[in-house]
Amino acid sequence: MSTAGRAAGRAAGRDDLRTYAPIGDGRTVALIGADGGIDWLPLPNLDSSPVFARLLDEDDGGDIELGPVESATVRRRYLPGTNVLQTTFTTASGSARVTDALVTGVAGRLPWA
Repeated sequence: MSTAGRAAGRAAGRDDLRTYAPIGDGRTVALIGADGGIDWLPLPNLDSSPVFARLLDEDDGGDIELGPVESATVRRRYLPGTNVLQTTFTTASGSARVTDALVTGVAGRLPWA
């Protein structure tokens, strides 16, 4: 997958739901977009109001993002035996890896904590 930054990658609208990668802690779940942005996260529970809801409201729903500002190739994978997500951004000037895990502590110690 290739992206030219968040704005250009989202110019056509929301991501296809199938492209989201979920991470969770046993009580809630965050949905990570293909570009590395967290577009859905209800806290502290799955039935709570979302802190980030860009998935439903692109303009005012809120999100958090971390990624390169230049065009990048994106590869994602879960670490074996976990729901820890690794996203690797590769650009013309280098690469960066982001590791996402939802470890809030409210569900107790998780195996990868």
